[in-house]
Amino acid sequence: ALAKLWLDYGIGRKDVKRNVMTFGYSSNIYGFKDQLKEDLMKDLSRQVVYGDLKEHPFGQEDLQEKAAYYLAKINYSAIQDTLASVAGAMEFLQDCCTEVAKENKMVSWRTPIGFPCVQRYRKWTGHKIKIAMWDRTLMKRTRSQVTIREENPWEIDSRKMRAGIAPNVIHSLDACHMQATVLAMLDNDITDFFMIHDSFGTQCDQMWPLFQIVRNTFVQQYDGPCFLSYFRNELDD
Repeated sequence: ALAKLWLDYGIGRKDVKRNVMTFGYSSNIYGFKDQLKEDLMKDLSRQVVYGDLKEHPFGQEDLQEKAAYYLAKINYSAIQDTLASVAGAMEFLQDCCTEVAKENKMVSWRTPIGFPCVQRYRKWTGHKIKIAMWDRTLMKRTRSQVTIREENPWEIDSRKMRAGIAPNVIHSLDACHMQATVLAMLDNDITDFFMIHDSFGTQCDQMWPLFQIVRNTFVQQYDGPCFLSYFRNELDD
């Protein structure tokens, strides 16, 4: 029944794009499900409210939840099969991080350009504090309880360390590529640039040189020793 709902609706590229894009960032089946609910189910609900749709293609909210979870499982399995190398690299990074966390240590590495990166997620402890306050409306003293969270400087959070390593490594490599691109632009006398994460901009008359530089620096960054081997060796150091 759930498969028929999806087949009747028609699954398009935009419906699975976010699942695919976030897989390498350690997103799992439950994350996929939440994305489908947020991006698709809620949007369809708004269309019903605005009168663009007579009824929601996936029925009431409980059925929407089941349908999102159903497709999330299929997407996750298909992505693992299709992007096997991505899944393998992510698992390698996670396993390395787990072993280091067992020793209650942080993880550090250097990007290909030499920039040092440190991942250190520590556990938090909560302290409940009871306080007395004066209620101006009731004109009497009231008692309340607040919880103060403090970072434990001595204990690593192995779960967060494992979940965070893949996206953090990817972002560090993206940042490295941008740094290398800026340096190469300066070497080519291009001093006007506008960068946001993986977006590169410059003046109109310098777009063609930038077009070439972005690609050259990307190839140079990965045209060498395997980064995963380098990362593993960094842990030993």
